Amino acid sequence: MEHDAPIRVAAPGDAPGLARAHVTSWRMAYRGVLPAAYLARLSVTQLDAWWRQVVVGAARRGDRVHVAGGGEDVTAFSYFGGARGGGARGGEGEIYMLYVHPLATGLGLGSRLMEAALDDLAARGLESCVVGVLEANTRARAFYARWGFAPDGGTRVDRLGGGRHVVLRYRRALGAEAARRR
Repeated sequence: MEHDAPIRVAAPGDAPGLARAHVTSWRMAYRGVLPAAYLARLSVTQLDAWWRQVVVGAARRGDRVHVAGGGEDVTAFSYFGGARGGGARGGEGEIYMLYVHPLATGLGLGSRLMEAALDDLAARGLESCVVGVLEANTRARAFYARWGFAPDGGTRVDRLGGGRHVVLRYRRALGAEAARRR
């Protein structure tokens, strides 16, 4: 896995790699958090079709999908855009997903994707960014904290794999205010 793979906007041909990286990273990140049977049922074929739709419609919605690698060899990806419901404020972006293939963790791809996403959102003039993270996903929570995100008290409960899982909302400033905090 290349640590220096360029970060770029995804194309429809990246859907198979996005699906594969999505399934593989979820199975690793949520092992012991979500039921094993649920993780085993994740389908690369179904997610390939879903990612194809997401990538094709992203620009129309003002969203972005960034990838490291490409085609069937996507090693990491982020999906972000304007903040969606559940307490979202105007002038706010959201990181919907950011995952790194387990064999590529520790190579800096997650940080490069985060930097690209935050730069993109700040360039749009957005003032802050939110991300939802499973309360039980301590590794992701630590990653977001290193990037200046902090819990803002917002929560929701997602139903995944037949269970109810608390999702914490983390928030950070963008643009000039964030730069002053670095």
